[in-house]
Amino acid sequence: TAVMRLIHRFYGRISSSDDFYCGVMVSIAGFMSSPFFSVYGASKAALRIFIESVNVELEKTGSPNRILNVSPGSIKGTGFSSNGKTDLLVTQGLAREIVSHLEAKDDLFIPQYEEVYRTVLERYHDDFRAEGRHSYDYKINSGRVSNG
Repeated sequence: TAVMRLIHRFYGRISSSDDFYCGVMVSIAGFMSSPFFSVYGASKAALRIFIESVNVELEKTGSPNRILNVSPGSIKGTGFSSNGKTDLLVTQGLAREIVSHLEAKDDLFIPQYEEVYRTVLERYHDDFRAEGRHSYDYKINSGRVSNG
């Protein structure tokens, strides 16, 4: 809800004809079921739909601004994927990509989309139950979570 409150607070500036840059770090989990991370995934799905809805409002009212939904999977060099340590040199390239998508006023950026997530999202679209089972097994087998 914090993101929604911030967007609401700045909505007048976002919806104006003046440049306003806004991006939200969401997650690829907002696009599919994510066993073991159901509450996290549900909150990210809510953010995704909120951002999509506001972007339609902005477009239809003639504002040139958009809210960028940045939806990565695991990000190398962050504390989430590197034993609690963040390495800004490793994340620098992604940060530059995010800024370039903000400046272009894009509405969606999924890092590694072509390399990883296009096929994952296609599998999910084709059979969300099977992809959910695949995700469950992947998380167990990779050691990301334990089944006990």
